[in-house]
Amino acid sequence: MLIIDKKEETTNSNHSRTSLDPPLLFSILPTEEHSELKDINKKIFLGKITFRRKAVSTDTEQTIFFVRHLKKQPEQVPRLPRFFLSAPWGWRLQCAVNGICNKYLQALHPDARQTGKEWGQKMAERLQSAAPSGKIDQIYFSPFRRTRQTTQFLRVALPGNLPIRSLSLLREQNAGMRYGWSFEEVRRSFPWYDKMITRGEKCDPNIYLSCPEPGGESFRDLQIRAHRALEVLRTKSGTIVCVTHEGFIRAVRAELEKWSDTEVLQTLAAGEGIPSGGVVGYHFKSGCVPKRILLIDENYSDSANESKEPLSR
Repeated sequence: MLIIDKKEETTNSNHSRTSLDPPLLFSILPTEEHSELKDINKKIFLGKITFRRKAVSTDTEQTIFFVRHLKKQPEQVPRLPRFFLSAPWGWRLQCAVNGICNKYLQALHPDARQTGKEWGQKMAERLQSAAPSGKIDQIYFSPFRRTRQTTQFLRVALPGNLPIRSLSLLREQNAGMRYGWSFEEVRRSFPWYDKMITRGEKCDPNIYLSCPEPGGESFRDLQIRAHRALEVLRTKSGTIVCVTHEGFIRAVRAELEKWSDTEVLQTLAAGEGIPSGGVVGYHFKSGCVPKRILLIDENYSDSANESKEPLSR
């Protein structure tokens, strides 16, 4: 459970804040309208969060595939000098640098670029055979360099000059300070980090999934964005392919397959997810629960959980 000392979150006139101090409470916890803050024994903790949102529309028949980009190159993020990080705005500047590197600089791994054409041909065949209509109508991709490159391999392999569009809602979960940094590096540079997020088996799933990394998004934030993306995609027609990221696909699966918080934490702890070059697809039909029709790994083989049956979660 996330526990923060109230006295450590309160500043006074004799103390000036720096980036090494913990951010103000409402900058690291979900907004008040989604949370219930309780004051008990001079401790502040986050109460139960519930989401009241409409189910994704199933008024029209449609198939959507979510493809994870190919293997990416190792993360290389420049660290700002210590004197920058010690400034009140230092950690936010580092977050901005991390975001730029993640979106614009991180390309596909050289090995993935060499095998990308072969992957595109095999994936195109599998997608077309799994699609009820037998063809792909549109491709959307996350506005990141590695997803753009993956999309090009797939587009070339598919017949016709398919339209491709960037959709910002498909972007990866914003890791904030954690992008390109190890836990130890963040803890060493920012002593307040451990006060923000408690990791371990005893953590409260609701709190763990609701608290973002410094300067980033929580899994709850990602779930809300995934729901919005599904609503946008459901207004389109035909069979759609979305080239996106592991974290986003996990949020989509949690949304459509009705995963519990415990199941989400289990997948995170085990490192389970759609691997690079993998795909999961869903068929939407009027009045019916979305049905998973395809789940394949990077070796292009159906997983043991291949489902032609309606989801049972």
